[in-house]
Amino acid sequence: MSAPHTVAQRGFTLVELLVALMLLAFIALGLGGAMRTISQTQERVDRRMQRSERQQVAIQFLRHTLGQVSGLPRPTAATPQGETPSYFQGTAQTLQWLGSMPANFGAGGRSHIRLILQPGSAGNQLVLQYKKWDKNTPNPEWPSADSYVLESNVEALEFSYQRTHRLQGQQWQPVWGVGENTPSRQELPSAIRLQLRTTQGDWPLLIIALHQPLVNNSQSSGGAVFGGSSR
Repeated sequence: MSAPHTVAQRGFTLVELLVALMLLAFIALGLGGAMRTISQTQERVDRRMQRSERQQVAIQFLRHTLGQVSGLPRPTAATPQGETPSYFQGTAQTLQWLGSMPANFGAGGRSHIRLILQPGSAGNQLVLQYKKWDKNTPNPEWPSADSYVLESNVEALEFSYQRTHRLQGQQWQPVWGVGENTPSRQELPSAIRLQLRTTQGDWPLLIIALHQPLVNNSQSSGGAVFGGSSR
């Protein structure tokens, strides 16, 4: 009488085993999907952190270099009519000045520096160009300048320049020193504003205040006059 009971019990145990195996398979699939999701999330977080770090490095670099803007005037013969005698010139998408590059760029000392939007393999790029200053060549040849990409996938870029007027107060304008007569007493704007948007998001609004350099004998002797700070 005990044999049938044993056979039934064995059959029921086999069904349970199959069900357990199926449950384990489902659990394994679920864990695999969860691990893939976690891995993809971690990769996205890592990319965002790397992008944030690169962005902060670029911002600090801009604060440093724009904080070293030189007030040295261009030679009169090299200054087109209607333009400021300063090397500092800016439009809505281009900014160039005479300043000091960090030594790790291999261009320590006074250099021509330009920020410009250029097409690249990953969309438009914010490119820094720099070329060693030569008093005998006051207008740089940008095609032969060294370059460094500060940001890729740029969708929008806008520079603006703050002008301080005794009567009108502070005003932002899209152009400085190009096709206009900037008063000689204010060869540099009081501040620069940079707004940049990429496919991954916006940069934080960047405003850098510039101090007007003092005109002294260092200009006439070829010495550098620097002024600038960040905020």
